[in-house]
Amino acid sequence: MIRRILVIGLTIFASTASSARAQAPAPDAALAAEADGRWDDAIRMHQAVLDGNPGRADLWIRIADIEARRGNLPQSLAALERAAMVAPQDAAVHFRLSQAYSTAGRPAAALKEVERALLIKPGTVEYLSARATLATWVGDYSRARDTYRWLAALQPANIDVALAFGRVSAWAGDTDEAVTQFERYLKARPDAADAWIELARAASWRGNYGGAMRALKNYRIRFGETAVYSETLGAVMAGSGRPGRAEDVISPLLAKTPKSFELNLTHTIALAMQHRTREAYSSLETVREIAPERRETRDAERLVRTILGSTVEPQFNVYSDSDRLQIQRFTPKAAFALRSGTQLSIGYDRTILDARSGSGLEQMNGAASAMFEQAWTGLAQKLGALTFDMQGGHANLAGREIVTYSAGVAARAGDSVRLALHRTFGAVVISPRTVGLGLTQTGDRLQVEWTPTLQSTVVFDGSVQELSDGNRRVELSVSPRRSFARTSGFNLDLGMSAYRLETERDLANGYYDPRRYEHYAVTAYPYFKVTENVGLSLSTSVGAQRDAQSPAFRFGGTVGAEATFGIYQPWVLKINTSASMNQRLESGAFRGLSGGLVLVRRF
Repeated sequence: MIRRILVIGLTIFASTASSARAQAPAPDAALAAEADGRWDDAIRMHQAVLDGNPGRADLWIRIADIEARRGNLPQSLAALERAAMVAPQDAAVHFRLSQAYSTAGRPAAALKEVERALLIKPGTVEYLSARATLATWVGDYSRARDTYRWLAALQPANIDVALAFGRVSAWAGDTDEAVTQFERYLKARPDAADAWIELARAASWRGNYGGAMRALKNYRIRFGETAVYSETLGAVMAGSGRPGRAEDVISPLLAKTPKSFELNLTHTIALAMQHRTREAYSSLETVREIAPERRETRDAERLVRTILGSTVEPQFNVYSDSDRLQIQRFTPKAAFALRSGTQLSIGYDRTILDARSGSGLEQMNGAASAMFEQAWTGLAQKLGALTFDMQGGHANLAGREIVTYSAGVAARAGDSVRLALHRTFGAVVISPRTVGLGLTQTGDRLQVEWTPTLQSTVVFDGSVQELSDGNRRVELSVSPRRSFARTSGFNLDLGMSAYRLETERDLANGYYDPRRYEHYAVTAYPYFKVTENVGLSLSTSVGAQRDAQSPAFRFGGTVGAEATFGIYQPWVLKINTSASMNQRLESGAFRGLSGGLVLVRRF
């Protein structure tokens, strides 16, 4: 008994002693048995030593090597686990166990052991390389990205690290880092074909379609129009709002490989963006059949629902300006989208208006308030490149019933031009006076949106209104803009706007009707991508304005913001606000504030 206690005590002491003293040479007879291939004899002799000194990590490793040579992986792993247990501060042992777990197809366990090795010897390049590979294997792209960042700092001349760093950054959603690393890699190795494609994809994922096209152009110059080039070009075109071009590119490829997941995915997105409802859902079913569990499939489902789904939208808005005009609007609506491309809609509008007495916005009888109500139904139908829509409603205006309507057509002239023409008849709901007078308007409106490049857009908007008080209003605006920043977390568009309003008569009927008003401004549209489903958009328009009564230009502008929660989710919440400063509003006021809340349910 005393002898056994002494052996246990000596074993505990040996396991905590330094490596140099604990690891005595292996017995010569055991080494000779290993050399002769007498594995059972070698293990038996090593085990005999371990019975008396189980803290010999070196002998557990020799046993693991023998079992590995014999193909006994479970026994080899068990021996390495014992080695790691008795030598917890030996980084090499933990790394050796990590390699064994990796060979056994257990990447999570392998990653855990290499982490232990790094705790003991942080900054070891071999361990970091293994950690990065294993983290990528288990799908922990954030950990892999951070590890490659560490490796890049330790090995700035190792350009292969940049490629791996770029790939895991893209998979982790850090497209800014991905683009940086791919560009660094390609600067050193411009003939790496796959890297140009990966650069194009990463640039497009962050919305920088111009950058994606530059990468694809470099690829085409070096390697020609290969299948992977066309596949990537189609995806970039679909994502950038060029669905027709995307279809032209991928259709020949899809005919050859109808079960390609990537091609069917691009086809689905292109069809949805063209509002070809039946075909888009059919293509989405193909995507589901090919890869139902892939993340891209779920993303496509959300995108199709966002573009083509039915919606219910209760909305509430408030407005107040420097003339003390206050407006509250409750405007719920619902749209029901059918697979045939038909959309049915219904809506309700209840507006309460209050104005200060003596402002010229109160009713003629002196009443400071007025209320307007309207209910409507609508129908829209897509036929090829044209979409026809009509709407009919019933409103209560100044104690009388009126029938409201609108009818129009929208057309796509290729991918770069969209036109819409509408005629409307309805109430003029600007102030208590316009409502109290029962003013109505018949309006014609033309809207043109031209996107000459992937980074630029020009919008023209023109309308003519014939009012029931005999007045005529003509409004014209043009707004060019260009994208200047597209990163994983931030977008920025800059542009200009020009607006002109002309009316035939200047009446005291509760709305702004100068003979001429004009406003010229520079515009900025920053957008902050908080997450995939949460974003904050801002808009700023700052410039100069004047009307016929004050020929000198004066400063005026507007700022606005909208936060969106659930961009691609079934439930979406939008909160918006805006402020106008020294800029004429519809009521004639110089300053105004507004805010709104929209809750959207998609089906």
